Amino acid sequence: MLTLLLLLPGCLYLRLLELKKQLAAFDDYVVVREEGDLVLTFREPVLLEQDLHALFEPPTSVADTPDGRRLTYLYQKCHPDGKVEEGNYDIPLIFVCREGRFVESRIPQRFLAVFDRSFLIGALRSMGRAQVDIGKRTATGQMEDGDGMTVALPTQETLTGKLGRPYERSETEETTTLTWRYAFKPASGDFDPTRPTEYASFTFRCADGSFQASDVQFAGIKGRFHSPAGVTQPTTSPTLQTVGADQR
Repeated sequence: MLTLLLLLPGCLYLRLLELKKQLAAFDDYVVVREEGDLVLTFREPVLLEQDLHALFEPPTSVADTPDGRRLTYLYQKCHPDGKVEEGNYDIPLIFVCREGRFVESRIPQRFLAVFDRSFLIGALRSMGRAQVDIGKRTATGQMEDGDGMTVALPTQETLTGKLGRPYERSETEETTTLTWRYAFKPASGDFDPTRPTEYASFTFRCADGSFQASDVQFAGIKGRFHSPAGVTQPTTSPTLQTVGADQR
């Protein structure tokens, strides 16, 4: 289930309702491209650049480019010992605005190791069917099989290849859990990389190394997913909730 809290100014609330209508006809309004990154482009954008500031935290950086005004949210990987490993494993999320409107998002492959591509697109589709409570200003949607929720299950090898070494590793007789932690880097640069704000935990069965479950809070999204033993490509819906920065 996807729940979006809309404690927002009235004009922004109305624009989100218009966005909901577009997501109900996802293929008519959203173009999905693979360009190394996963690129989602809105054919008829409705959200304004300032809406992104209201929905999320202010971005890490803003740059004017030939492609448009680029807002970057950078999540810096945390290390428990303070020792930075070789290679760059930070995760940037990029939003592109043109003529003052949010047009495009660019999601790197590293982020797709945390939230599967089908999971993200399925979540967007589900919000097109969201039940809106004007009084409470909430919208709740349920993912369905028709949302394309055939999730590619991760392995320990693919995760460490894309995300680097985990922040922590815990083991029981039956399972191994790997956890990565990140800290959002604000524009001021005033943050403590030893105090993570986001996490992604993945649990694997010791018997055969298969994926069992994940628990993720990243970029305002909380998600939990469980895969029964012996299933390699589950199509059941995960539990997903979006939260504001002040609720994390």
